Amino acid sequence: MSVIAVPAVLAVNLVVGVIAVLVGASHNQAALFPIQAGDTAGQVAFLVVAALIVPFAEEVLFRGYVYGRLAGLVRPTIAVVLSAALFAGAHTWSASTGSITLVMQTFAMGLVLGWVRQQSQSIFPSMIAHAGNNAFALTLVLSCVNHPELGCART
Repeated sequence: MSVIAVPAVLAVNLVVGVIAVLVGASHNQAALFPIQAGDTAGQVAFLVVAALIVPFAEEVLFRGYVYGRLAGLVRPTIAVVLSAALFAGAHTWSASTGSITLVMQTFAMGLVLGWVRQQSQSIFPSMIAHAGNNAFALTLVLSCVNHPELGCART
């Protein structure tokens, strides 16, 4: 299931991101994080926390506890949608500072991760997909921070 989940999450984020850019709602995520160019130790620590520890904890909370509790009360599809909405809401208050682009991407990602949880009956494939997504996205962010000549540096 993880073999399908990782590319599905990345594809959903890419599609939502492209749509956001096309409608003029793009967002510079690199500006959200206190990452300094050339701070290798800090960047590695940030990558480990944000790409491994945080996805593990979020999946335990949103696809483990929240989805698990909701699936016992409502239809599984509704549990997926509600857990995705809570996942997006939690990111609105923390990392995204309310950026509509990141909220849309997080909600879409939550839908895919919830579907993966529902289909697999396990949180491990969604953990792997979430970690893969974060690792990919944060690698891009770090590339932007360390190589402003790419044209994606902070503004």
